[in-house]
Amino acid sequence: MRWILLVGLMSALGAAMWAKAGTNAAVWNPVMAAVLVLAAAGEWWGVWTDPPRGRASGGGFAWVPWLAWALLGWVGLQMVSLPEWLLRAVSPLSLEVWRGVGRMGAAPVTVTPVLTWAEFLRLGATLGMLVAGRRMARMWPERPWVAAAPVVLLAWAESLLGLMQFYLARMEGTSVSASGTYVNRNHYAGLLEMALPVAIGLAVATYSREWEEHYSSGRAALKAFFWMLIAACLLTGVVVSLSRMGFLAALFGLAVGTLAGVWPEARRGGRSLQWKRMAIGLAVAGGLISAVIYLPTDELISRFAGFAQTEDISQDMRAEIWRESGALIR
Repeated sequence: MRWILLVGLMSALGAAMWAKAGTNAAVWNPVMAAVLVLAAAGEWWGVWTDPPRGRASGGGFAWVPWLAWALLGWVGLQMVSLPEWLLRAVSPLSLEVWRGVGRMGAAPVTVTPVLTWAEFLRLGATLGMLVAGRRMARMWPERPWVAAAPVVLLAWAESLLGLMQFYLARMEGTSVSASGTYVNRNHYAGLLEMALPVAIGLAVATYSREWEEHYSSGRAALKAFFWMLIAACLLTGVVVSLSRMGFLAALFGLAVGTLAGVWPEARRGGRSLQWKRMAIGLAVAGGLISAVIYLPTDELISRFAGFAQTEDISQDMRAEIWRESGALIR
């Protein structure tokens, strides 16, 4: 079952990315439904195969799947036809709307079932990935990184495609931002920047595990190098996307991922090795400063310069989005 879940989810994500990253509804809706079905099947399998103690404890955060399914069930309940007396108690406004269009008797809470169904699938796919990732980590207790590997590998494929787009355009004498199979370069950069710290974490975890299990240092270094190579491709893909916030978010994620990977190791040394933690922090800060200086291409630098020279920043759509977000939060 674990291989069905792993291959199925990776195939679904790959299909969504290939179909212009979810903008093609004819592909996107079946993909979301497939993710939901796979996640439910994985949980059902786990209920019957987990040992009694595992079912009781849930392996930590046992409430996560229950909360996810309860939230999804609440959304699904909006599409269930309710008797008139119950609908009046639950949502008098919905009953009024249905009567206004001439529908009498049983009716659902939602007055737009088609749109609610679309949101049900979207929420189901999102929660399904969360639940399925947790389940896969439990299916591979000796290799929990398997749950994250599909996302990192697919993001790596997107980064390679983006690099090809960028440098082929350079060879033709034109300037173009990489976007892979995505329509929007910022969404493309968002995928890569989210996978970047995970790739760093996989490199650190793989090397530490191989070393602790007394495998050869060459084998451990080779596996860590593989994930670091992927991380380098992801970061370069963000750079050639020419996404300004994508670049800054990638650097921030890189810093968090690096510190999360190496800080606990330095802490184990006690007070006598506190200087190691300071050295790690300084090294990460120095690396980020170097990345800001040396990584951006001329095109990305020009985009940052254009942003800084804008006389009225409110002309930028992002400034308006940020301003309206404050009111939305309130």
